[in-house]
Amino acid sequence: MTTDTNPSRIPLVRILFAFAAACLITSCGLSLSGGTPKLTERLPAEGGMIGPVEIDDPGSILAIRVYQPIPLGHWSSVTVSLLDAKKQFLLGLGDGFWHEEGRDYEGYYWRESETSYEGKLTVEDAGKYFLAVSAENNFDPSDLGSAQISVTVDDGGLSPIPHRAVGIIALILATAIGLIRYRNVFLKMIQEQ
Repeated sequence: MTTDTNPSRIPLVRILFAFAAACLITSCGLSLSGGTPKLTERLPAEGGMIGPVEIDDPGSILAIRVYQPIPLGHWSSVTVSLLDAKKQFLLGLGDGFWHEEGRDYEGYYWRESETSYEGKLTVEDAGKYFLAVSAENNFDPSDLGSAQISVTVDDGGLSPIPHRAVGIIALILATAIGLIRYRNVFLKMIQEQ
């Protein structure tokens, strides 16, 4: 049984691994990098309309952050919908907020809340867009004034998805080629144990 250790074949696997690592690191960097702020709006607890938001480049990403202070013992579900210039629904995102407290079965006090979320929307075409913010909640009428919804929209920069996809494909290819080329070495190692 011979082992194929031809030096001309070794760099391909290493190059693919290096390329995969570079793509995945770039993808992480693009995911973490924030864009430039576009706008910040405060809306009533029931929601409202924001816009128009100008999108200059096709394929732009909008990074949206939503925050709402929640009174103790209450919940709210806030949805943000991207609308075109004719106010037709295109995309949306949403999440639920809450603020609870209590005691566990051993008698220890706990308090838990979720009051914000972030999401990204990819806008295919340049133009004017609107954001419709809607909310459902169980607030008391006296709490509505202090539970305003804050929406921040940033230009999200470039999409990390192509870099991530190419990095994963390169990693799979490098692993497959390495296993195929060096299968005899791996089989010998397994047989010796």
